Amino acid sequence: MKLSEVLWMNTLFYEIVSFSMQPTLRSGDLVVCSKFSLKIKRGDIIVFRESGGSYTKIKRVVAIPGDDITYRGKTLIVNSMLIEKRYISDLGPYDVSDVGYTQSLFGKAFSINESYFGTYHKVSKSDIGGYFLLGDNRDHSTDSRHFGLMPKSSFLCKAKLVYRESEHTKSSLPRLKWL
Repeated sequence: MKLSEVLWMNTLFYEIVSFSMQPTLRSGDLVVCSKFSLKIKRGDIIVFRESGGSYTKIKRVVAIPGDDITYRGKTLIVNSMLIEKRYISDLGPYDVSDVGYTQSLFGKAFSINESYFGTYHKVSKSDIGGYFLLGDNRDHSTDSRHFGLMPKSSFLCKAKLVYRESEHTKSSLPRLKWL
């Protein structure tokens, strides 16, 4: 078997159909995923299927097995370290209650959205045995705050590249971005 065939057989394409990962991934984006690289780190974006579930989902890994995690209100603490966020801006006329932030999770920087009036959650787990996943659109995401920890066996692939149609960007060229 040729290397190109092996690579093709271990690549999945995933279309984003919700707003739970905005602003990183938007509805309509196409994500290229690899089944090869399932060495999971905090900050990775994972496509998975819940136990007994028929739908696939995509979320960001914020804690790995062995971590201590606390998510209280809108504050994330991993292994006693406050995961700070930096204000970017209010998100505009259609999302009047949403605010954009940047956040860095153990060296991996990304953007998140939160609402002024969003739901407050309280989760605290010590020495977790699974993966704690969150959507980047924190107040509009069903994630580990709702369905709990996810075992690695539920992971289908790791997101590597996003393709965004040109109509969503100011450029006339399609946008490719490594994740």
